[in-house]
Amino acid sequence: MALVIPPGFAAFSLEVRHSGVSRSSFITGGVDISAEGGDSVEAANDVLGAFGPLAGNLGSSCSFQSAQLRIGQDGGDPVAVVSTAAAIAGTNSAAMVPVNCSVLVGKYTGRGGRRGRGRWFLPWCIAENSVDESGVITPDHVAGLQTSIDAVLAAFTANTVPLVLLHNAPATDNDPTPVTSMAVSSLIGSQRRRLGR
Repeated sequence: MALVIPPGFAAFSLEVRHSGVSRSSFITGGVDISAEGGDSVEAANDVLGAFGPLAGNLGSSCSFQSAQLRIGQDGGDPVAVVSTAAAIAGTNSAAMVPVNCSVLVGKYTGRGGRRGRGRWFLPWCIAENSVDESGVITPDHVAGLQTSIDAVLAAFTANTVPLVLLHNAPATDNDPTPVTSMAVSSLIGSQRRRLGR
């Protein structure tokens, strides 16, 4: 199924790089760029900048390196642009959990059902000593992460690139859905494909 990216919207892919890991990880999502006035590079810079509130959670060996946007067109393939702003370095000096273990964040909208929600897997954003053997994050760290995630959602709006859910075709209603809230799960998520070989 193909992702529908209408004009005025973009799908983004944020590169998260660890200095000691050969492969980068990526965080993906959708944004409304209609208020950016056609400056697509600035839109990419604004997406990258929206992740700034997470720098304190991100490991100090890591960075939010760049954001690539695929911008919807009125006919034809999406146009790709990459941010030119400086990478955002992580400042958390604690030992992080392995790359295949991530903070799981739910994205919610005013729309019901599976098409009204999404999720992010955030790598290198939780310390080993903040998670127990069952994969449960301590309540204090969940609260701290939630504060950062709320700030990220607000930053997308403040940067005039509000966060949306993009949908796959075919469907009767493919209009992007604004993300209204985000919630950090107390249980870490796992993605086996992120583990290096």
